[in-house]
Amino acid sequence: MDRRTLLKAFLASALLGPFGLRAAAASSRQEYSGLDNLAAFQTALAAQSADAVVMNVFHATWCGPCKVLFAQMDEIRRQPGVNIQVLGVDIDQYPNIAKASLPVVATPQSSFYIYGQPQAYKFSGPIRNVPEMTRYLRELTRAVHGDQPGGHQPSP
Repeated sequence: MDRRTLLKAFLASALLGPFGLRAAAASSRQEYSGLDNLAAFQTALAAQSADAVVMNVFHATWCGPCKVLFAQMDEIRRQPGVNIQVLGVDIDQYPNIAKASLPVVATPQSSFYIYGQPQAYKFSGPIRNVPEMTRYLRELTRAVHGDQPGGHQPSP
């Protein structure tokens, strides 16, 4: 983990107090670990996506497709030009956030945020076209650094 990422994690935990994030043991994602209300979650998400691309994933520990998605994202994040953070929210641990955020009807359910703002593209399930998703995430990464994404949305 680079210094910038460590500093951001430290600042987020110091500033957000009980609304913080914790690293997931099995992958390079972070897990939401705050209060089970929408305002606390939105505060944590806004802080994390202030200067980064964040993929928010509503998931469950028992969900097989969720494990596939996280493995896919670990692989995509290792690709050149992709700089994205993954924030997981366990729907069993945080049911109020899951219900209030959006109608979570299937897991995993993913959405993207830049500068604290949600992006239009959302999908359920694992990624069906990894190369296309990788290209899309490169575009989002460039958007954070001043370039505009091309508007192309992959088919998950």
